Amino acid sequence: IPIVLSRPILYDVVKVLNADVSYVITGQVKDKELYKEAPIEVRILTLKERGKFGGRSYTFADRGSDSFELTGEDGKTHRLPYNRVCTLDFGTFIVKPKAGYGNIKAPLQVNFMNGVKVAEELQTQINIVENDLNTEILELSYKSQVPDKAEAILNSIVAQYNAADLENKREQSKVSLS
Repeated sequence: IPIVLSRPILYDVVKVLNADVSYVITGQVKDKELYKEAPIEVRILTLKERGKFGGRSYTFADRGSDSFELTGEDGKTHRLPYNRVCTLDFGTFIVKPKAGYGNIKAPLQVNFMNGVKVAEELQTQINIVENDLNTEILELSYKSQVPDKAEAILNSIVAQYNAADLENKREQSKVSLS
């Protein structure tokens, strides 16, 4: 259980699934987080001060086929290009539009988060119990308002654990062959 919930495995899950960026449509009654249906894909490339970065939120606005605007909580607006490395005070990122990205009518909020902190949150939110019949089988659960995202996170945890286990076995076999 500690290996499955280890920070390196969960951080890899966050990076593979791009879970350090979230997209929220502001509704009249309730906000809705988008996952697969998000009109854009934002990838954080670097953070200037990873240890100090808590997160940033921006309102996204499409400005045609080649650019978009991000308006920060401070009211500053940044006009930036699609499909190119963009830089703001917290680090660098890239924004790629998806099919139908120009059809967004409601305000779209883009949240940039620290991947390490997202991984730490996952550590506290994922439940793992041993199967009563077989202690080598673990049952994982994770609750989210976005079921597709929860399923992807659980599947990615298993995949990352399996990859780490395979790498560990390879290293052990190299040592024993020496």
